[in-house]
Amino acid sequence: MNGLAIRARRLLATTVVAVAFVITVSGCAAVPTEPNNPDRIGAVLDVGTGDANGGWRAWAYRNRTGDLCVEVRGTVGGGFTCGEGEAIQSPGIIVTEKGTYVVGGTHAAGAADARLDDADGSSLSTKVVAMDPIAPGLSVYVLAAPPSGRPQAVAILDDAGTVIESAAVGG
Repeated sequence: MNGLAIRARRLLATTVVAVAFVITVSGCAAVPTEPNNPDRIGAVLDVGTGDANGGWRAWAYRNRTGDLCVEVRGTVGGGFTCGEGEAIQSPGIIVTEKGTYVVGGTHAAGAADARLDDADGSSLSTKVVAMDPIAPGLSVYVLAAPPSGRPQAVAILDDAGTVIESAAVGG
């Protein structure tokens, strides 16, 4: 092979590697950095993040009609739930393409953690986040359910781990 043919093959190999790198990198989805609801207004509070289901992040905010919303977005898909008072308090489910999230809130004084109990007897916990800047007296939580999970109930715990409130998921 002559020098020109060798350089042409090197250039072609370099181009193929560069294109493969760009395709690989662009195929990796990143966890979103802000909510997607076009009706959100005012302050946005970060209420959770995690690696489960490919990575996710959650926020709370008010929408144009004044409802309190909690939004979860992951590497693929997302969703939100909105409501006033009791509507955001009851544990509900947001389902995305990669995961299931249990979202809710509490007005219970002394609330520190939320524990999700699954049908298989397992559980997972997270801290509750005070919504005082946008919803005084309310704390919310977001729990990423395991992919094979069947969420049953959420218990609100105080700092000592005592259950101070509980509710069925979706109830």
